[in-house]
Amino acid sequence: MSDERSEHREASDRAEGVRRIVALTERRRAVEIALDDESRFVVDVETAVRLGLRVGRALGPNDFAALAEEERRSAAYRRALFFLAYRSRSAAEVRAALARSGYGDVADAIVARLQAEGYLDDRRFAREWVLGRLAGRPRSRAALRAELRRLGVPEDAVREALEDVDDDAELAAAIRVARAAWEKSRKDPPLRRRQRVMAKLYRHGFSPDVAALALRQAMADAGEEDEAAPED
Repeated sequence: MSDERSEHREASDRAEGVRRIVALTERRRAVEIALDDESRFVVDVETAVRLGLRVGRALGPNDFAALAEEERRSAAYRRALFFLAYRSRSAAEVRAALARSGYGDVADAIVARLQAEGYLDDRRFAREWVLGRLAGRPRSRAALRAELRRLGVPEDAVREALEDVDDDAELAAAIRVARAAWEKSRKDPPLRRRQRVMAKLYRHGFSPDVAALALRQAMADAGEEDEAAPED
């Protein structure tokens, strides 16, 4: 009798375009949904929980359309997480990456979700970017500001991130660049050596005045006299 009821239900489901979930398989933050017609969908775990998906649940044509849309959003979400795995990103970077991957139509929704979950924060990103640059590849305030703007960071977050980069901090960063460049060019003639160091400082966005002070300090630290410096 139970077999007859099962067959009757399956026939009724097919007639109404209904399919039932026969398996849910979780894998790497995603859930694969297998239906009784052998079709499959993949959504993220949070979406599966929100939709209340379970084995045996019946899905109609409208549910299939909704699942297809959720599958697309889930794919975009996983793509964004993959993009974020390499380093912190600005919200604008994530939107652009999703657009390049063909998910531009859902990019705003994915970015909003990532922000709500704490994966995206432009203020945090800007602070980390500035600290990372100052620690590893020093830049001037102007250069840092330009970089953050190119990365799409909002102006208020840019200002906040640069608040602690005062004149002293900028000069200290310039001196670090000058010291490294001075040491690297030690085989060059004196004039050429100074020119190379100044060019390096300019490329890092430092002004002529800051660059000159940094060069002078780098030479003093190396125990060498700046012949171009004015006499007292």
